[in-house]
Amino acid sequence: MEILRSPYLHISLLLGLSSLAWNAKSWENHITSISPSLLGFTLAGYTVFIASVSGRLLKGLIKAKASDGHSYFQKVNSAFFHFIFVQCVATLYAITFPALTSFSLPLLLGGLPFAAQFNSAGYCLLNFLGWVLLFYSILVVVAVLIWIYRIINLNEQAVLKDLKDEGSGADPKTPAN
Repeated sequence: MEILRSPYLHISLLLGLSSLAWNAKSWENHITSISPSLLGFTLAGYTVFIASVSGRLLKGLIKAKASDGHSYFQKVNSAFFHFIFVQCVATLYAITFPALTSFSLPLLLGGLPFAAQFNSAGYCLLNFLGWVLLFYSILVVVAVLIWIYRIINLNEQAVLKDLKDEGSGADPKTPAN
């Protein structure tokens, strides 16, 4: 799976581990306050991107291939989709986290002799996952920005080529003598 090689995931895991060291427990408040704004901004950006990509730029994005063989158009769409998906999962996790920790774990483990220790470890694990989701959902913004930057460069190269062709004075439709 490509996500397991993601440097954004690795950084998120390291930051999540560091959150265990400083015993931070308010990640769900951060997600529920940050995620809706990021999600709205992303959807607006995606809408502008789709609306502005047409004609020659669209053909160029479909024709240009990334190192894995997928077109730039597919890569940008998948980056936007991934970002939106991660934001939704993080938000849903933050909303359901109180129920998971106050109801599900104690109910499932209530009668077991080691339930108190497992509840503590389970809470710690669920808390860690929350921090990882928070950090990852923010870092994925960088991945989307990198793809937008690549598209801008691709478009600029095409425009510069057009300007160079116009500046040469040669009519590309008539053969040279």
